[in-house]
Amino acid sequence: MLASCRAGSEMAGLVVERIRNLGMQSGTEDDLLYLKNVDGQFSDSETVARLEQDVRGKDVYLFQALLDPASGQSVDYNSWHF
Repeated sequence: MLASCRAGSEMAGLVVERIRNLGMQSGTEDDLLYLKNVDGQFSDSETVARLEQDVRGKDVYLFQALLDPASGQSVDYNSWHF
């Protein structure tokens, strides 16, 4: 299972495309679950990530950029200022 925050969605999309093109999933295209833009913001500006799928017992790879070199914003603000 792959999930991405907004700042990591471009890279995650490329990885999903690559996996599907190489036929690396175990069966049909539906076997690879990709949850895009799982991050949000509370009214007090704190960031939250919510996965709308049950992930119990699954390996989840979360994509999020840690630093935006252009703005220098921290990871918490990176998803909102790109």
